[in-house]
Amino acid sequence: MRYLLDSHIFVWLFARPSLVGDKTKSTLAMSDSEAYVSLATLWELELKFTEGRFAYSAKDLQNAMLDLGVYDLNISKDHILASSLTKIAHTDPFDLMLCAQATAEDMVLVTADQKLLDTYPNSIDARL
Repeated sequence: MRYLLDSHIFVWLFARPSLVGDKTKSTLAMSDSEAYVSLATLWELELKFTEGRFAYSAKDLQNAMLDLGVYDLNISKDHILASSLTKIAHTDPFDLMLCAQATAEDMVLVTADQKLLDTYPNSIDARL
């Protein structure tokens, strides 16, 4: 199974792993599980870093991905097309892209965002 990590879950996994639930950690650690971080997430976090609202640079995030064994997920035309078909309770373009990517790639979105958990059907609550 392939899992797409919401930005805060990715950060929690490397900076505050105690915030991620044991069930989620076990699921991601299974031998047939692959965890991904969208390039949209890296871009979002880098924007926050350059504005002084986030402590980790893109290089730090790349190192964290290597340490965690997480793959990156490029943004494709299929993802952009899927974004027009994806309905979520957010207007955040980064969240919309993650849901579109998860849909197009048949991935499970790992999040703790209640709006996404309530409106995006193929998601799991990372706090569990």
